[in-house]
Amino acid sequence: MLNKNRVEPKEILKKLRGNGFRITPARKSIIDILSVKHDAVSLTELKKHLETRNVRADRTTIYREILFLKQQGTICEIPIGGGKKGYKICEDGHHHHLICIRCNRVEEIVLKNTLALQEKKIARQRGFQVLDHLLEFYGFCGDCQ
Repeated sequence: MLNKNRVEPKEILKKLRGNGFRITPARKSIIDILSVKHDAVSLTELKKHLETRNVRADRTTIYREILFLKQQGTICEIPIGGGKKGYKICEDGHHHHLICIRCNRVEEIVLKNTLALQEKKIARQRGFQVLDHLLEFYGFCGDCQ
């Protein structure tokens, strides 16, 4: 089942303000840019988008904002090929990714019940306490097949 519940930038900004964080021009612009992109955006692409919006932010500032937004659970980091990482707005709930290796399109997928059972099985059989997991499926999207 695909998760199509997009999170609105206004809601993200409201949550950050409610938690006592300032909304800088770079932070707001990054959230705005990522919220309209369906695919993960690299740091280089993000810098270009910020420049077209006349938002002054060097790579260090952008990287710090990305780290901050990741820590807040606002954005997710996703491998986009070639050892690079991309970023996109996290949608509600724990999810996993379908990643097209041709066009780098990323879709979120929710597999809660199946993986919850696997985590319990791992704990029971291996004596391993699972704290979190990351699951990504690589292949070709419908447009690239």
